Amino acid sequence: MPFDKRTLVLPQGTRFEERTIVTKGDFILGNHVRMAFGLRTEGRVFAGQGVEIDGDVSCTDDLRVDQSSHLLGDVTGGANVYLGERCFVKGDLALEGDLDVGDDVRIGGQLKAKGWVNKRNPVPLVLYVFIYLLELLRMGQSEEVDRILKELEEADDAEISVDEVFLFVPDGCEIGLQRSEVKGAFLAKEDCRVLGNLVVRGDAELGAESQVCGALRADGDVFLRRGSEVQGDLVAAGRAVIGQGCQVLGDLKARSVEMYASSTVDGKILADEGIQFRTEEQDVRVGTAEEKVEAFAGRSADLVDLLG
Repeated sequence: MPFDKRTLVLPQGTRFEERTIVTKGDFILGNHVRMAFGLRTEGRVFAGQGVEIDGDVSCTDDLRVDQSSHLLGDVTGGANVYLGERCFVKGDLALEGDLDVGDDVRIGGQLKAKGWVNKRNPVPLVLYVFIYLLELLRMGQSEEVDRILKELEEADDAEISVDEVFLFVPDGCEIGLQRSEVKGAFLAKEDCRVLGNLVVRGDAELGAESQVCGALRADGDVFLRRGSEVQGDLVAAGRAVIGQGCQVLGDLKARSVEMYASSTVDGKILADEGIQFRTEEQDVRVGTAEEKVEAFAGRSADLVDLLG
């Protein structure tokens, strides 16, 4: 399943604990995301506009939060913290580096910053730049004006690189204690644990040994990789592929079902287009056949080159 900005991605080993999501790498939240969990990661945290996090936030690196976001718990940053305009931190804010805030930022608890505390006021800066450019134009220095505008454009287009391991939540998603809704596809890597019922508006994939502690419903296809588990009903508008040693502790309903003999479904199986059973021996034979075809294609290409 290719990654795009509409896919919720959980990196390997992500855990939904009782009130906190624990992961490694960068934690990235799109705009208007609602989180009923707190966040804890060894990387950075990036949150878009209008985000609400109902829990504590802890990261060992930078924290950047866009405007009009609410953090309804304590916040701990291992480096620098940036809070956009009209952000609200309900609890304490503690950080090891510098704090950079926009206008109308509120902190309900104590502030503990080991570095500088800076308040941004973008309107006077814009006015200053505008007046400065007008003065340069009046003096006939149009080349200098072009240079400054080019630098401002390049700075505005600058991107922040993301760690190779990251958790990404697309715009508008709701991650709740009892029910979560993903406005797109869902991809959990190996050994992940998700609490609550999960509704996915696209395809869904559980990596090997991953677990959904609740029902899983998807508007697209569902793929359960080796040893994964759904502790409830599994419903897919498309096909459902149940891998080796997987478990569905409820009913399974899909347009078509493909499953292994080593996988189990506790409830009923409903498939409009039928059920196909596979075995590990079949996979071995298919893999051997594909290798032979590839080898034959390679020898054929060498023969053509020789005769040509």
